[in-house]
Amino acid sequence: RSAQVIRIRCVPMLDRTPLRSTGIDSLDETPRSRGSTEASTPRGELESLLHQASNTPDRDHAPPHEIHVSTPKEAHGRVARHRSIVGEGAVAYENIVDHATLCHDLSEDIWAAAIFVITTDLPKFAMGHFRAENLLRSGLVMILLLVNVYLQIRFLYWIWLFVARPQLRTTQGNYEQFHAQIFSKAGTFLSDRFTDEFIEDYKICGFSISNTPFIAAVLFLWVAHCITDFKDVIRRWRYFNLLPSLPEGRPSKDIVHDVYNGDRLDVRVARHFKAEKHLICCMTRTYKALVLIFVMVPKTIVALGLMWCGSVWLASAEGIQDTILNSLALGFVMQIDEMLLACILPERLRENLRITKLALPEKPTKTVEDADEVDAKDMREAYLRSYAFLVVIILFVSLFLHVFNPVLPGFVHDIAEHCEAYWGTMSSVKCHMFEQDCFPY
Repeated sequence: RSAQVIRIRCVPMLDRTPLRSTGIDSLDETPRSRGSTEASTPRGELESLLHQASNTPDRDHAPPHEIHVSTPKEAHGRVARHRSIVGEGAVAYENIVDHATLCHDLSEDIWAAAIFVITTDLPKFAMGHFRAENLLRSGLVMILLLVNVYLQIRFLYWIWLFVARPQLRTTQGNYEQFHAQIFSKAGTFLSDRFTDEFIEDYKICGFSISNTPFIAAVLFLWVAHCITDFKDVIRRWRYFNLLPSLPEGRPSKDIVHDVYNGDRLDVRVARHFKAEKHLICCMTRTYKALVLIFVMVPKTIVALGLMWCGSVWLASAEGIQDTILNSLALGFVMQIDEMLLACILPERLRENLRITKLALPEKPTKTVEDADEVDAKDMREAYLRSYAFLVVIILFVSLFLHVFNPVLPGFVHDIAEHCEAYWGTMSSVKCHMFEQDCFPY
């Protein structure tokens, strides 16, 4: 027989409604049609099934698929295989949802909003099944994501070019004058030249890097603040790698499973109900790559870049008060992503972020001893990661000040010992508390 091409719409869920509507309980039974002689043959049975499927509302809006049929037997085999794949995918997906009990919150910033759009809106665009809110939300979030990346990278560039580098040049120039005028060619300190006028002109005693305990404490806090963002990137990426793959036969929109009123309902059935949770319970390679490109990589670049440039700027400050003010300015750059979310994005989206969870599968345990062993392993790994981040922070600060030292390379810490008398004079007050008649007027 000549090959035929039959266009049918495949509904990606275990649904036997078309069979029941024709009185067919399986593909091997004869339909109980109303006097139809054509349906009594295997080909007539297939055509009756395809006719009912074509008249059934397409709830998933799935695109039509072409099945090349050479014989009725082959057609039955293809339909049976498709139903087998869909059925196995439905069972596997239900199993994933049932075991997705380890929920982790998304932070309220523009990066989390981008993750929400990638996992919620983009799959609907790919399927051609989206609403106006999906279009408006994804457009606004992606625009703000680009604005956020641009502002943070540009501020990083501006701080390095117009603030950190000039400050670095000034500090190195003043230290050069300190050695040129206050020390002899033999390296002897000339105390008679180290006057208050010289100190005020070159601000030599105000160098933050000369006060090692102070600048080490400031750098420790600044690096810890930057490492927090880097740690968040590592944690999120680890969670995404722990998510199971989306089962075959399931639409990509099932990456996110909506929970309504405490029960798991399909979004098409309960679209008018307010979701209690959005569970990101599985993932595909495509959407994981999008999260990596648009969220993880830019956030890592910004965090590490600000950590280095900010450390140079803070260490090269000419005064302790400048160091404190500079740290506040750097904190402003770090909060651009949160500020954009709070200022521009609607409360509706912020509420969606609050109820969106990364739902990881629970680890299978058979006995209480197995559960205790899994919990002990998670506890050890959590504390080991914390110790590792603490060691990284301390190691970075130590290497920055004593090995790399981009502010004053080869610095021998020869400022603080000569500035003790100056700081003793500057820190003395003319009038103490409760003291009367301090001032003549």
